[in-house]
Amino acid sequence: MANSLSPDQLQRLLNQGLNMSFSPVIVQLVQTILDPDSDVRQIARILGMDPVLSAAIVRLANTPYFGMTSPVTSLEQATMLLGTKEILKLAFSISIKKGLAQHCALPPDKFYQAWRTIIWGAIVGEKLSAVSKTAPPEMAYLTILLKDIALFLLYDGKEEAFWVCPSECRAKDAAREIKRWGHTHAEIAGQLALNWKLPQNIVQAISAHHTEIADLGPKPDLTLIVAVATRWSELMHSLSPDVEN
Repeated sequence: MANSLSPDQLQRLLNQGLNMSFSPVIVQLVQTILDPDSDVRQIARILGMDPVLSAAIVRLANTPYFGMTSPVTSLEQATMLLGTKEILKLAFSISIKKGLAQHCALPPDKFYQAWRTIIWGAIVGEKLSAVSKTAPPEMAYLTILLKDIALFLLYDGKEEAFWVCPSECRAKDAAREIKRWGHTHAEIAGQLALNWKLPQNIVQAISAHHTEIADLGPKPDLTLIVAVATRWSELMHSLSPDVEN
């Protein structure tokens, strides 16, 4: 077992991971996703600050799926075509995946397994939120994309045996994480969300995403939706599923 990290070491690793992983526009992008008053011009301006992200969005808008008769050449056109909330989700997903892949030197098969677990959980959470009408679907999607961020930011290739794929995480792993990091990965991700000044219900849902569903109240809210979507994706994508637990 690796030695425990001091609080200062933990913070340095997180800061290093954040700086290495994410485009400078990421916090603005998160805040814009949650802003009901965001408009096409504002979104295009923020996306335009990242040339790689901008190119990816315009390229996506020009795929045959959308059947455009003339090329989409600007972010404003792409935003109008895809819809503000959809383009923000796509942009955030692209930015998160690109940043984590660059920072976290996981073997490709393990990274794919981890990202597949997260993205499918986000899709399910979005659908559950839309049906229950307890929170904006894009809020559930964003929350689930962020919930496992600490597992990537704190990844250490020299201690490969310590890392656990999101599809394999269970409540029993909490004690091991606390011994190593002083907190669980859910608590660390929740603190990062708090530092980003995200809404309290997002912070709570991230921090509690491994809470036993039976221990949550029966009333649908963002925390319950995130916990259910997390558990569903674990069961669907685990390499060694444990359906009873």
